[in-house]
Formats: sequence, C-alpha cells, structure tokens
Amino acid sequence: MCHYFIQMQKTKTNSIQPVIIGLTGPDGAGKREIAKRLKSTPTFIHLSSRELLMIEIRARQRLESRANLNRVADEFRTEYGPDYIAYFLYALANRFGYSTVIESISTVAEIEAIRRSALIRDRKFILVAIDANPEVRYERIRNARKGEIGEISLGTFLEQQSEMESADPHKPGMSACRKLADTVFINDGTLPEFHRTVHTGLRRLGAF
Repeated sequence: MCHYFIQMQKTKTNSIQPVIIGLTGPDGAGKREIAKRLKSTPTFIHLSSRELLMIEIRARQRLESRANLNRVADEFRTEYGPDYIAYFLYALANRFGYSTVIESISTVAEIEAIRRSALIRDRKFILVAIDANPEVRYERIRNARKGEIGEISLGTFLEQQSEMESADPHKPGMSACRKLADTVFINDGTLPEFHRTVHTGLRRLGAF
C-alpha cells in the first residue's frame, strides 16, 4: 500500500530538523492548496489520507466515490483503531525523515496519537485548521470535482458535511479538531491573499 508514498519521497532533500504539518478542515476549505504549495518546496513531501484510501479502493476494485472513501475509512478505523489513518501517514513521515505535510486529519484520536508520539520523539508537529464559508466551499468543490459532487444541491452538500461533525473523538469531527489546532486560516478571499496568510502564519510557527 505504501509503495506510492515511498516512490514520492525520493526526490526531496532531508531536513536537519524535520517539521510535520497536519491539515484539518472541511471539504473545499483549502487543505489541498496548502499541501500543494508546501510540496513545491525543496524539503516538504505530501502524504494524503485521501490517496491512501483511494489506493485501497482501487486494490478492492471498487468505484472511486465519496461513499466508498467514507466506507473504507470507517473500516480502517474499526479494524485498526480510530487514530489509524493519519497516524499511519505520520509514521511514514518519521520513517522518511523529511519535512511533511499530512492532508488531512479528521479525528481527535488522530491528533492525540500524533502529539503523544511527537512529544516522545521530540518532533515538531504543527496542526493547521483551514475553514471557509460553506457556500464558498460548495462552489469550489463544484468547480474542482464535478465528477464527484455531481449536481447535488447546497442543502445536500451541507447535510453531507454534517456527517463530519461527530462529538465522538473516535469519529470525524471537524469542529473538535479545529479547537485543537495551533493556528486557523480562514480562506474566504482570493488565492494570493490566502497564500500570503498561510506563508506568514507558518513562518511564525517555525515551519520553515
């Protein structure tokens, strides 16, 4: 399963003091945009929970859909524990020794497990939450992932998003994860504004 990630990391430069940045936030907020920007630097690699799940879906020869993404994620959490998905990526990041951006973290259990390990290993871990107005996020997803979101209404989209707001720390809960973040970026403006805000905020936190 991790062949994709192992191949990807070979083009980067080892960091003397690697930083691991975890991204959390709802669909369409801008997590992928931050990951893309960091991945374009000489030191950061990008590990994606979505890609991890897609690899499993393809191995099972299932349809690549939102429903199957959620189904496989639930199966992983049931079989391996609620912190499994993001922690698996975090363990890969530690193994590689590169500065890494993990997209994305969706449960409090994942955050707690990563922070415990980072403390023990003396690794720098920064949790970044990204958010945006729901209507803005809906339009972004419609434009970027037409094959996935189809022609669903804004109301249906908001209902789907509510599924990611469990109070159970072992299940996806975007609001609970946001409360634990080291910083929060609101992405309601232009892309250049967002890039400047993120760059300034991450530099302040010692990400680079």
